[in-house]
Amino acid sequence: MKNNLSDIFQTTLHILVIIILAYASFFILNLQFNSADVITKIALTPFVLCFFYTVGLLIAKVLKNDKYVNLFTKSYILTFLLFWFLFLGIVLFNAIKDNNLFLIIYTIPFFITGIFIFKICFIKGKK
Repeated sequence: MKNNLSDIFQTTLHILVIIILAYASFFILNLQFNSADVITKIALTPFVLCFFYTVGLLIAKVLKNDKYVNLFTKSYILTFLLFWFLFLGIVLFNAIKDNNLFLIIYTIPFFITGIFIFKICFIKGKK
């Protein structure tokens, strides 16, 4: 009985979060499509993609489909890392252009962290 109530609570919670994220996605998409500024559209793209993957992940969890849970999780992480490295690349490019040694050194731990996340999530180690 306790597991059944726990499953009902989890499912209800996931559905509530899906509704909230769907509303937030609609709001962000509305901002993105109504904006004439290209930089704003580019800046909002990662949020739209992450909302999409999160909603897909929660729907897959509600339906108890592990294959799609894994797919949406990997897609979310890959999108996050793509924008992580693009942002770091822009910061590094500007730091090199401005000859700012401190900022160049400051970005190194963030590159290492991104590589570490990629290695953990996508490269299977030998066991």
